[in-house]
Amino acid sequence: MKCSLCGFEFSESEGRSVCEGCVLLKNCSLIKCPRCHFELVPESEVTQWRERFDFRKKLNAFWGRRGKRKNCEGAVTSEDPGMGKTLNENKKIIPLPDLKVGERAEVVRIGTRDRYSLRKMIAMGVFPKTEIELVQKFPSCVFRIGQSQFSADQELASLIYVQTR
Repeated sequence: MKCSLCGFEFSESEGRSVCEGCVLLKNCSLIKCPRCHFELVPESEVTQWRERFDFRKKLNAFWGRRGKRKNCEGAVTSEDPGMGKTLNENKKIIPLPDLKVGERAEVVRIGTRDRYSLRKMIAMGVFPKTEIELVQKFPSCVFRIGQSQFSADQELASLIYVQTR
């Protein structure tokens, strides 16, 4: 399995072993990531079988193709919805402290795999595609998500990458 939050790959048995001390273990079907403790829904057997025997994906990986194919007019199209997107020239991906005070942006990614830092970010509600506004830069970075304000040191705030609007 692969954690959808931190990207850590682990087996289902490793994920279930994290839950051994929980009182809800018998009635719970969720699996926890051993790294960040994010709860995941287990993959169904049909999904696992389909991914294991997806020959088109294996052939494309072997030949170095990344989901591109020609349509009937001969133009190259993309099967992956994210491949055709390009960043607008006005939009830049920058660390949160590089924003101007009062400027709003959208969180694009979190630049760490440190469990402790990820827990802090999750507690504050810092997730990709979340709107964030920088309120103050010094002495600590204060930002607003929704109606809540949070304070973070420069090191933690610089791990939040945002895209200006």
